Amino acid sequence: MKILAASVGHDSSVCLLENGNISFHMEEEKTTYNKKDPFPMYVFKELRKYIKGEIDYYIITHLNLPKLNPFIELFENDIPYKNGIKIKEKITLTDHHLMHAACSFYGSGFKESIVFVSDGGGNIVGDFKQQEIESVYVASYPDQFNLIEKLYRTYDHTNTDYSMGLAFQIVCEMLGYQWHDAGKIMGLAAYGKDNKDVEDFFIKINNKWVSNNFYYKGWKAKNYEELRNKPFQYKADMAYKIQNQSKERTLDRINDILKEHKLNNFIMSGGYALNCVNNYEYIKAFPNVNFYFDPLSNDGGTSLGAAKYFWHNLTQDKTIRILDSLYLGTDA
Repeated sequence: MKILAASVGHDSSVCLLENGNISFHMEEEKTTYNKKDPFPMYVFKELRKYIKGEIDYYIITHLNLPKLNPFIELFENDIPYKNGIKIKEKITLTDHHLMHAACSFYGSGFKESIVFVSDGGGNIVGDFKQQEIESVYVASYPDQFNLIEKLYRTYDHTNTDYSMGLAFQIVCEMLGYQWHDAGKIMGLAAYGKDNKDVEDFFIKINNKWVSNNFYYKGWKAKNYEELRNKPFQYKADMAYKIQNQSKERTLDRINDILKEHKLNNFIMSGGYALNCVNNYEYIKAFPNVNFYFDPLSNDGGTSLGAAKYFWHNLTQDKTIRILDSLYLGTDA
C-alpha cells in the first residue's frame, strides 16, 4: 500500500509511505533554498523518482487558516496531476497537533508515551477565535492518541496566554528578526544575563504560570521601535529571560504531567522542541525519564505524521519502526 502525504503551510513537505515504511520525506525548502517555503511544488519532482504505480491514498494536511484555502485545491488536484502521479483516493487531515504527535511517537520506538506538543500555534477553533498552543496526549499502538490537555490563546485579548513557541516568535518580531528565527534568540541568550529591567514573559501565581500581557499587547500592536533602539546587551538580556523562563515553565509542566500520568516515556514535539539547549536541561532534571525530542518537530514533520497516523489507523499495524535516520530524501 502506498500512502502519499503533503503538508501545506510553512515548512511544507511531502512524505511517501509504502507498507508502513518511509520511502521518501523531504521539505520544499531543500529544493528551493527558500527557508520555511510554504508550498510543496518542486519537491514533487524529486518524489517522482520514488513512485512506481498508483498511489492508494493521498493526504493533504494543513493548518485550518482561511488564507490557505485558495491553495488547498491546487495541491489536491493540479500539482499531483502535472507530475504524472495517479491517485485512487484523497483525504484531508487538519488536526495539526495530532500530526506533530503522530510524527514523534511513531519514530520514538516507545510502545506507550506521553506526548507534549508546544509550538507557535496550531489549529484555530471556535469561529476562528481561539488557537491551540499546547497539547498533551497519551499515545500507544496502533493509533491511540488520548488527548488529556489542550491550551488555547484568543485573538481578542480575553485570554492572552501564549506558549513557549509563541513567546519566542514574539521576541523574534520585536527585535527585528523573522518570526521563525527562534534559533537566533536561543543563541543570543548565551550573551545575556538576568536583568530586572526586562519584563517577565511568564509569571508564576499560586504555582501556575501565566503569560505577561505586556509582550502580547505590544506584539499585537506592533509597537517595536523603542525596543529595537535598545542596546545589544538589553536585547541579549531579553533573550536570556525568555530562554530561562520558558525552561522553568516547561520543567514545571513536565513535572506536573508526569505526576498525573505514571509513564516514564516523555516525547516533545512542535517547534519549541527544537530548543536543544533547554532540552538538555530537562534530561538533567529528570534523569529517570526516557525523553525523545522529535528531530522533525517543525511543521515539516506533519506530512510524515499524517502518513503514519493514517497507516496505523487503517491497518491497525502495531509494528514499531524507529526513525533512525533523517536521510529520507534523494541521494544527491
